[in-house]
Amino acid sequence: MTTRCCNFYVLIFIALILVGCASSKKTVSTSTEPSSSEVQKLTYKQDFNQDKAIEHFIAGQVYELKGDYASAILEYQDALRYDKSPGIYNAIAKSYHKIGKHSLAVQMAQEAVRLDPSNIAYRETLVDIYIGTFETQKAIDELEAILRLDSLNYGALFSLAQLYESSKPLRSLELYRKIVENYGPEWNALQRIAELSFQLGRFAESAHALEMMIEIDPSNYELRKLTAETYINAGEFQKAKSILSELIEIKPSDAQARVTHMGVLLQLGEKSNAIKVFDEILSDDSIGVDIKLQAVETLLRRSSNDTSLIPKVKNP
Repeated sequence: MTTRCCNFYVLIFIALILVGCASSKKTVSTSTEPSSSEVQKLTYKQDFNQDKAIEHFIAGQVYELKGDYASAILEYQDALRYDKSPGIYNAIAKSYHKIGKHSLAVQMAQEAVRLDPSNIAYRETLVDIYIGTFETQKAIDELEAILRLDSLNYGALFSLAQLYESSKPLRSLELYRKIVENYGPEWNALQRIAELSFQLGRFAESAHALEMMIEIDPSNYELRKLTAETYINAGEFQKAKSILSELIEIKPSDAQARVTHMGVLLQLGEKSNAIKVFDEILSDDSIGVDIKLQAVETLLRRSSNDTSLIPKVKNP
């Protein structure tokens, strides 16, 4: 059997699923492009015929695959003459959305949801349309409805967390954590936890998320460096020192990491070790002047609390 034949039978199978749950045998309109008032007012008597509905539905799917959404809509509307399946309404909604007729797309998607309220795929279509038209609150309402049907729906959890980032950041974090708790250390969710926590000043939580990302990608040098810097913001200098020590062993040429390491040593009260690093930085001809000045500034800032460092600052 050729690949084309296989695809054809797959389409038939999908069509049988979508149109198999006919909701009613009400009258429908002959209009090829119903207005908002016509969606619910179908003026001709429906001639229920599932075979013909499937035939038109498959034709619509073929047009969709070709990118001819206007012709697909006409076929789907013909399919509705024979079977008012919510799956057909959903298909029309997607095609209307593709050609930018969003109000009609919403009406068709809402009808699909009305006929089958527990079908998550139909609600997802509405979400896509609302997000595409920047109707954020309506998208949020639908996503919350999806989670009431399936509390661990990954797509709904992630999309809702994204939409809540600016308006309800704590709720957003809660949703991202739920993804990690139920789906494991998922990179995208951890990245958002790290960034959002940092923005909220929750540096320890941000660093913890970054540590989990390191477990996924242990060779990611920049990620480990960022984790060390985040631990510094969290005031967890010992953890920062541990990471920076490893990084310097891996890449001794990273002068910026050496300056940061020196600052952490000063914070931990390891003055002699810090001065040793300071001297190494200043005597290293491969290190630029800007980095050396940063080292001096770092030592100078600490000297305001430790006068014993002042001679070193004056005579590096």
